[in-house]
Order: sequence, then structure tokens, then C-alpha cells
Amino acid sequence: MEDIFYSFLFWLLTVVIGLIAFPFTAGLCRSMPDRGYGISKILGILIATYFIWLFPSLRMLKFGNWVIILSITILALLSFIFGIRRHTFKLSNFFNRSTISIELLYAASYSFFIWMLWQRPDIYFSQLEDFANFGFIQSIFRSTYFPPGDPWFSGATIPYYYAGHLIIAWMGKLTNLPLEIAFNTGAATFFSLAVSACCGIGYNLTKKLKYGIISAVFVCFAGYITGSIQLAAQIFHTQIWGFTPITLSGLNDWFFSFNWWSTIWIIPNAVTFYPYYVLSNADNHPMASSIPFQLMFIQLVMNLVFGRSVNPGEHKFKPVLEWAVIAISLGFFLFINPWVYPVYLVFLAIALVFLNKRDTALRIIFVVISGLILYLPFLLTRGPAGIRGFGIVTERTPFYSYLGIFIAFLFIIFPAVFVANRNKAHHILIPASAVIIGTAVALLMNFQILIILLPPLAFVSLILIRDQSEMELKFTAVLIFVALGLALVSDIFFIKDAYSHPWERYNTVMKSYLTQWVFMGIAASYCLYYITNKFTGITKYLTVIPAVLLVSASLVHPVASTASWTSGRTNFLGPGRHSLNGLTYLQHYNNSDYLAIKWLNNNVSGTPVILETPGHGIGIYNSRVSSLTGLPTTLGWDSWEVQWGRTWDEVQERVVDTSAIFSKNDLHETLGLISKYKIEYIYIGNLEKGTYPPEGLNKFGANPDYFKKVYNYGDVAIYKVTD
Repeated sequence: MEDIFYSFLFWLLTVVIGLIAFPFTAGLCRSMPDRGYGISKILGILIATYFIWLFPSLRMLKFGNWVIILSITILALLSFIFGIRRHTFKLSNFFNRSTISIELLYAASYSFFIWMLWQRPDIYFSQLEDFANFGFIQSIFRSTYFPPGDPWFSGATIPYYYAGHLIIAWMGKLTNLPLEIAFNTGAATFFSLAVSACCGIGYNLTKKLKYGIISAVFVCFAGYITGSIQLAAQIFHTQIWGFTPITLSGLNDWFFSFNWWSTIWIIPNAVTFYPYYVLSNADNHPMASSIPFQLMFIQLVMNLVFGRSVNPGEHKFKPVLEWAVIAISLGFFLFINPWVYPVYLVFLAIALVFLNKRDTALRIIFVVISGLILYLPFLLTRGPAGIRGFGIVTERTPFYSYLGIFIAFLFIIFPAVFVANRNKAHHILIPASAVIIGTAVALLMNFQILIILLPPLAFVSLILIRDQSEMELKFTAVLIFVALGLALVSDIFFIKDAYSHPWERYNTVMKSYLTQWVFMGIAASYCLYYITNKFTGITKYLTVIPAVLLVSASLVHPVASTASWTSGRTNFLGPGRHSLNGLTYLQHYNNSDYLAIKWLNNNVSGTPVILETPGHGIGIYNSRVSSLTGLPTTLGWDSWEVQWGRTWDEVQERVVDTSAIFSKNDLHETLGLISKYKIEYIYIGNLEKGTYPPEGLNKFGANPDYFKKVYNYGDVAIYKVTD
């Protein structure tokens, strides 16, 4: 019951922040049917997080409850000044069909996600990002000022983007939740925020709540059609598209034992994620935590281009307010997931060029410069995060792979944009030419997806340049144009990082296709609305029925994945089920480490350096102390640090030095290396005993003048360096 109370407390905090922010959001989004209610929680969290980060970054205030309360107070003042005092908000805005529906959907999606995590709460080392992200959150939680320290590279600050981690840290601190529980309630919050934002966007585009729900289904629940192909292979007991049936007692067993991992390897030498999948991993990776803010930015841009004067008194402040919010929201991507920053900057520019057409260049310059200034303290403290330039793609996405990911959306989008151009003969000839050109280039250059991309790109381009198109259709065309353009660009260029051939596209494909899904899902929901209103007779049924079948087929993978994740049969589950405590499993896996880590979290404050065995490999139980306490160690997972921008020489130096401290008997050399890394605690558990010789480890207990034993229980001893 305590876990349920904690989850309720976290949910209540987000609701309160949303209610505080709603007058501000409603004053900003007066032209939207929902008055921005679908994004009020997200915008409130963003504004509060910005000030919670800013004051400790400038060393004006320490990170703690006082700066959190102050930041929420600033949010309340903004709501009062720009929402209530200027009479741009009415109490009736709280109580109407759209706000109540969105709030109920938010609560339902949060409850569903809490139930799912109740079955699989573990912050588990074999889930590749759990340890890293939890370590970041713990490090932030322990920090007095920002930037926080890197728990896997002592003496350095986090080289990564950490806004999503900060959100969980400050919410956990304010609600006094144990972080091992807040880690899971935070993951549920990001999911439900995305659902409510999608509902608001779909409703604002169509004025119908059912399409808001459809938008949430398309973006936040639907998945790859490959899941249904895998199911068909099982039903018909034959291999289909590389999926082989397995021997089970029935379909129930198939769902509960579903091989969710193999189904997402659709593009050769790369993995692709859709939002439900990456959110359901519940590892609080920036790819997941940034999704609600991406959706919020889409609605803010929609409000910007749809907005019109509704109150003569607004003109003095409303444009400045709108652009200030756009600037802080776009800049926030640098802080939470910079991979999507250029995509949403391009999206804003295209929307302004085709839908606003007023001083576009100056506005874009203002937004970019303002955003950079607002987040300058963060930008000045981080490096390139492992990005090493750009490369030219040589092995492009196959035709069938792209269809395997987006066929359901494309089947809905293409007829809609086709019908939007049906009354002009030359509007048909141009896309027909695009098909011919795309086919020719695809055959000559092995650029297969051009056959799919060029026709709809031609159609949406025609919609954008036509003045008579309705605004909702043109805005949807912008979404489609950006999504397809991103697919095109990511099949020409890739971002160089730590991965080498043949995996050089791995990160580029993973990040870009997830962002494409967000745009395509929203666009498809509006296009379905457009089809049901513009099509008639047999044409309507021939389009809608297959679309429904394809969407239903796309739900197989998320449903089967959820069944598998919550069944207790998958190999990454520990014995911590039926709890929200992500560390319960460790009591059974390694109780000595569990008790020692709990002691450290309860008795060691600040961020003193603690020495443990460096991490090697992926998905292996190591770096557990730094990950689960946030205390920095000399080196965590070596390959992760290289991905974040360290060099292998830096990493290897720490491997050698750590080994010398643990292994050698030379006390003078040991103390010199301890001084080099400012180490204050030595952790000796099963991993250390199994890695280093006993004579090297025994020197700590044999020299009490230098090493005081402060903890000794089970298989773990912890020494504090006294000199």
C-alpha cells in the first residue's frame, strides 16, 4: 500500500503543477479549443524545471526544496500575471468536456503504466540504460550546485543531457519519495504526459475528442506491424519474413513469452523504437523523457500559427509571451535531448514560412539566440557528447523495412493528401513524375525508400503552397513534410559517434525514426478525420476498413510486449515483482550489496568519490555502487563513457590506476593514486574479491591509520580514507 500511496503522491504533484500552470497556458493558447489543457502539466514542469536548474547553475541557490518551492512560486506568478490578472482566463475553463476528458485520460494512462511497472519495477543492470540513468538521477539528487558530477567518471561533470533526470530528482525530493520508487513513477508520468498532450493536439486539430484519443493511440500505443507478422508465423506454423514459429501450448503462451526484441530489428544494422516501446522500457532515457516536450512544442507551434487576436488588450504582451515560451521550449531540447533540437527548429521554420509568413527570419534568429542564452550555463559545461561529425550513408534503408515501420500511417496519410489535390490535373502530374523519378533514382543508387517518400512529399508540398487550403490541413502537411524529410536526410547522412562499421547508422536511425513516429502519428490521426469527412460511398469504406485493419495489426507488438514484460517469464525480470521499488530484486540477487548500498544512501551525504571495480561490457552486473548511490567512482561502464565523449586512453588510464589501488601492496603508490582521484571511500564486495588478489585487498584492513573500516556486513567491507 505504501507504493500505491507514493504513486498517488507523484500523480497529485503533476496535477497540481498542471492546475497552477493552466491559467498561464490558457492565456497563451486562447485560440485552441482545449485552451492548452493537454500541455499545461508539461509546460508547468518545463518552467519549474528551468528555474530549479538555473539558480543552482548560477550558484545563487542550492538545489533543494527551497529552490523547488521558489520555482513553482514563479510559475504561479506567471499564471497570475498573464492568466488571471489580464482576464485571459475564466474559471469555466477548468470544467468542460475537453479538460475533464483529458484529465481522465491522463489518470487512466498513469494508472495503467503504474500497474505495468508494478509487475516489472527492477532497475536492472541487463536493461542497458537503467544503471546509467538511475546513477544520473542519484547524482543530481545529491548535488548542491549544477552541473552534477558524473557518477561513472569521478572529477568530471555529467557529459550528457540530463533535464529528464532532473525532473525525476526534484519531484522525488519534493514528495520525499525514495528514488528507487520515483524512478518508476517518473517513467509513468512521462508516458501519461505524452498521452494527454496527444489527446489535446488531436482534439485541437479536429474539434472532436474521439480523434484526440485516436491521436494518443497512434502516437503512444501503436507499434510496428512486424508484431502481427510474427503472430501470423505462429498461427500458421510457418516462417514468414524471417520469423519462425516456436513450440508452445497455445497463443496465450505466445503472448506471455513474446520475443519483443527481435521484432524491432527491422532496418539492417540498426534498431528502431516507437514511443510506446521506448517509454515502456521505463529506463527514463532522454529519448523517452523528451517525447512529452516534443508534443508540447508541436502544440505551441500550432497555437502560434493558428492564433488570432481575441482581446484588444492582448496585443501588447501576447506576441512577446508566445515567442518567449517558444524560445525556452525549443532551447529545452538542448537540455533534455539535443538530437531533436535541429528537427524542431526546422519544423518551426517550415511552419512559419508556409503558415505565418511574417518576419520569419528575424523570429527564427530571435528564438535560436534566446534559447542559447537561456541555456548557456548548461552548454558551457558539456562537450560534444560523443558526436564526431557527419558521414555519408552507404547501406540505406530497404523498401520493405520502411513499410514495416510506417505502413499503417502511410496508408492513411497518402489517400488524404491525394484527395486534397484531386481537383487539379497538374497536381496529379507532379506526384506522378515524382514516382517515376523516385523509382529511377532508387534503382540506380539503391535508394529504395525514395519510391515511398517522393509522391507524398510532392503532394504535401502542393498543399503547403496553396493559399486556399484550410489551416488544419496545411499544418498536418508540415508534420508530414518534416517526417518524410527526416527519413530522407537520415538515409543520406549519419552522425558519427563511437559506433563503427557496420553499426555507424545505429544511433542516427534509432533517434530519427522515433521522432518521425511522433510527427507521423499525429498527422495520420488528422488524415483519418479528413478521410471520414471528405470521402463518400465505397471509396470511404475501401480506405477506412483497411486502415483500421492495419492499425489493429500495429497494436499486436505493443500488446504482446506488455504481456511478455508483465508475465514474469522474460529473463531480465528479477524477483521484485508486485512493488514499485526498483531495488527490491537486489535483496535476492546480492543481499550484501543491497544492504551496503542502502547504508551508503542513508549515511553518506554529498558526492565523495568511492572506489569500486570498473565496469566492463554491456548488461553485466558491475558499477553497481556508483549507479545505485550516485557517488562518483573512478570509472563506470567504460564503453558508455566513450559513447559520451571520453577517449579510450582516458578510460584505460583509470582502469590501470584502479587495478593498481586494489592489487598492489605498495602503500605509498596506493595513497598517491587515491590522492590523484580524491577517493574517500573504498568498497570491497564480491566483485572486488573475485577480480583482485587477496594480498592487495588486505592492505586496507592492515593499515587502520590510513583506512578506517566504517561498514562491515556480509560480503562487503567499506573503508574511509582518513589521511
